[in-house]
Amino acid sequence: MDAAAVPPAPSPRTFTSPWEAVADIAGLWMRAPVLAGAYLGRRLDSGLRERVMVAVSRVNSCAGCTRGHERWALRAGVCAAELEAIGLGDLTQLDDRSRTAVVYPNWSICVAP
Repeated sequence: MDAAAVPPAPSPRTFTSPWEAVADIAGLWMRAPVLAGAYLGRRLDSGLRERVMVAVSRVNSCAGCTRGHERWALRAGVCAAELEAIGLGDLTQLDDRSRTAVVYPNWSICVAP
């Protein structure tokens, strides 16, 4: 991938007030049943799930979430080259199912019952 094709780095996630942080946590809490289904219900292959979560955390510019999901992805068998490619926006190394899940705009539908 040439330098011109590399997407710009997103700006880091920051909160302008404690209430904004609380709102994000509340949003996560409201999505808990869907997330629990993805992690506990075995609805998704763990490698696919973590590829998607790495992509989402990168889009959201959350460095802490990205680090955590990258570690979980490595434990799930995702190779470091795939994670680097996701970070660069080069999805040619992913299989069709993973590539579709990573780029699908409403990824949460993948874990709905």
